[in-house]
Amino acid sequence: MSYGRVFKAGGIQNVLDASVSKYTAQEDLNEKLNGELNLSHTMMGSVLNPKLEIGLSTYFSQEIYSQSPSTIQMYQVALNPILEYAFTDKLSFRTVYRWLTYTSLTDEKNTYKLGKQTESMGLGYAVTRDVYIYPNMQWSWSAISADKTTVGVAANINL
Repeated sequence: MSYGRVFKAGGIQNVLDASVSKYTAQEDLNEKLNGELNLSHTMMGSVLNPKLEIGLSTYFSQEIYSQSPSTIQMYQVALNPILEYAFTDKLSFRTVYRWLTYTSLTDEKNTYKLGKQTESMGLGYAVTRDVYIYPNMQWSWSAISADKTTVGVAANINL
């Protein structure tokens, strides 16, 4: 189950998403995973030029267990800067730098580990007001190579 809200406050565009998931796959249940809670908030605002926007995406994820496991990730918190440039009303470039992602492990209470620094970039195209296509690529700065780079396409379709 999820909830999303897009709104503008003080000239800043905001996207708020919250979701709760229930695990049903046997391999997840074998790991004592019961569900997951996710909360994200993205804020974007124009800088110097209305076509250039910078922003920050924050993220929180909590795994919910039916019993306490010994070494599985428990929760994650992230702060990700974003840069976006609109070439036209339909075509834009976006990059997200995931540089502050912290994970807490159940076997190391009150210990947070900084994740690998990754980045994604792509070109987004608004086919219509309700259809947005985003071909993109993602890589880790600590292991830049073709076999460790992900290329994909994301699509947002409003009903």
